[in-house]
Amino acid sequence: MKPASIIFLILAVLLVGGGFGTMRIAENLAAKEGIELVSESDEDTGDYIYTYDYSEDSIDKIVVNVRSADIHIIGGAQKSYIELINFPDGMYEFQCSNRIMQISNNSDISSLNTIMSLAMNFKGVRGIINYYNVMGRDMAVNIYIQDELPVKILDCTTVEGNILAENTNSQTDYNIKIGTGSFNASGVATTSTISVEVGSGEVILTDCSAINFKASVDDGDVTLITSDMNKITAELENGDFVYGYRRDIQYVKCDLFCGVGSVTIDGDNKGGYYEFSNLPTDALYKVTTGKGDITINSNMLPEAEPEDTSTDLFALYKE
Repeated sequence: MKPASIIFLILAVLLVGGGFGTMRIAENLAAKEGIELVSESDEDTGDYIYTYDYSEDSIDKIVVNVRSADIHIIGGAQKSYIELINFPDGMYEFQCSNRIMQISNNSDISSLNTIMSLAMNFKGVRGIINYYNVMGRDMAVNIYIQDELPVKILDCTTVEGNILAENTNSQTDYNIKIGTGSFNASGVATTSTISVEVGSGEVILTDCSAINFKASVDDGDVTLITSDMNKITAELENGDFVYGYRRDIQYVKCDLFCGVGSVTIDGDNKGGYYEFSNLPTDALYKVTTGKGDITINSNMLPEAEPEDTSTDLFALYKE
């Protein structure tokens, strides 16, 4: 290396070190004055959280595309907002226009658009400190939805991570794509479609209902517990399909095939293939497994909530 290059390298290191030192001094001084110069962590979890309230934005569609993060969809919230957990400043794209909100950190880092975006969003030493603070922490996107302000489409993709949905009741389309990880839904009701694609991982739905349920899984099981789907289209290369249906399966058209495995309906083994189509209904369950069993049980109702037998002391006091 040429002497001039060595000198410039030493100067660069000194400048960066000086920048960090100055930033730390400024951060301490700002903290004394109650000014947040660098993102502060949550007192309980230690996570760094960015929050965006979209309750006034009339959002119809939310698109989340992340490389290595979990996605949580939470219904019944008091207000509609998004939380980005432990996302480094300037290392993700966030935009909201035409009633569509898009969040992504899954861009090609070598692409010109990504490099330009990083350059435009770079926050100097503050960004470097934020990256250092969140480095190694689990990342997540939390989507909170008010019952009064549902979105029409939720399009969620994670290359490596889990997606959880709970306690939603709407006309929302759910488009779920997971490379490696699981999709777990509980108490999700929609008069539209739940569509799930998983490379490797499980799909578990509990107490859910939809007009259409679609699943494509390369390696993993699909389990529907005490749920109610009008139509099912499922393809599993390697895994079992298990369905606890709230109603009676004899009133649904079926086309069920196992390459290696067997079909069992209400405890009755039907062999590797079962078809029942002579019904005046549009309800159709079409399930195919390459290697795995198909099991469907009827009249599997959710467990009733236990009766509250506690004593109302306040009522007794009034008497």
